[in-house]
Amino acid sequence: MRSIALAALVAAAAGADAPPPRGTAEECQIERVKKQGDECETVRVHRGGREREQRDLGDKGYTLRCRTGGAAEWTEIWCKPGKDSDPEPG
Repeated sequence: MRSIALAALVAAAAGADAPPPRGTAEECQIERVKKQGDECETVRVHRGGREREQRDLGDKGYTLRCRTGGAAEWTEIWCKPGKDSDPEPG
């Protein structure tokens, strides 16, 4: 009985970093989140390394636009308005 529970736990953990199923559109893509004139950066992040990217990009005026799935590693897209950006609606 214990081995079944352990096997289920291992299988669930292994699937945590699995890509989305085929045919599923990943919403966190530069083409989907970038607004006209924005400057965007794609950052691959490993668990424990996120704070450095937040500090470095945040200090440069970037904000986190989106994050892909994943427990141990994922991708984040950070953007900031460029000189030719559309103004935010007020």
